[in-house]
Amino acid sequence: MYSTHVSSPHDKLQSITGRYLYKAQSTLANVERGSFPNASKPQVIEQPFGAKHHADFLAATGRRLDVVSPWHAWLQDQYYDDLRHHIIRKNNLGKAVIGNSRIKAQIPKFLAGETDLTA
Repeated sequence: MYSTHVSSPHDKLQSITGRYLYKAQSTLANVERGSFPNASKPQVIEQPFGAKHHADFLAATGRRLDVVSPWHAWLQDQYYDDLRHHIIRKNNLGKAVIGNSRIKAQIPKFLAGETDLTA
């Protein structure tokens, strides 16, 4: 039997993005366990360094929302402006940002991944 569902380019993009997101998360989890390159789903280890060091581990790897890890702070300092200009250029927002104050106000949330950019 044939499927009547025709996937749109948006559906395909979501599927590909989700697939690579999960592969990246699995690879990162395997790197923490000393296995690289390995994108398979890792065995779950709740506290890899024990209860005593687990809070420090979460803070250092950026997995606590209330603490900015030194690594993330360095990335933000080094690459934020370049990334911001690259995203604006790739989305053809240069002229839209200059002329529209509503879009200009949405740019920081869009860059942070908190919202979609609506014209």
